[in-house]
Amino acid sequence: MENNKLAAIVSENVGATLFADKSYDAKRNAQLNLESLTHYVDADTLRYFHARIVKASDSCSGLVFFMVESVAQDMHNTKRGFRPVLFDVFGEVINPRDVYYTSSDKAKKAGYEFLNVFDLVGHYRAAIASKATKAKADHDALREAFNATFEE
Repeated sequence: MENNKLAAIVSENVGATLFADKSYDAKRNAQLNLESLTHYVDADTLRYFHARIVKASDSCSGLVFFMVESVAQDMHNTKRGFRPVLFDVFGEVINPRDVYYTSSDKAKKAGYEFLNVFDLVGHYRAAIASKATKAKADHDALREAFNATFEE
């Protein structure tokens, strides 16, 4: 399935907002796109982890938010590294983050190499199935609460 078709399904049927370039500033772009999805790029979180967003943009027809961060590799900020961080439209990180690179270009290249082999359709199929299961459970719990409210 091509990314545009998958993006239409996710946007129209699931109601998720696709990612888009919303600012020329990488940090601001990340914060605008990931707002209400994750605390990963909140100012306090970035400060705590001594992290800086150096590149940020949408990818895969808006299904993936791709950023490169410069981050402390230890709690004392004595050694820094670059790493790619990729998010789905639900705010979940979809790539491993345990490898650091010596430059932002190397991190960006690694992120795109990951995307080239990542099963985006399979990922979204599983994520949507999980959301559907949770929605059904929430619906059942609400119906049970509603019915219990009017029992005597």
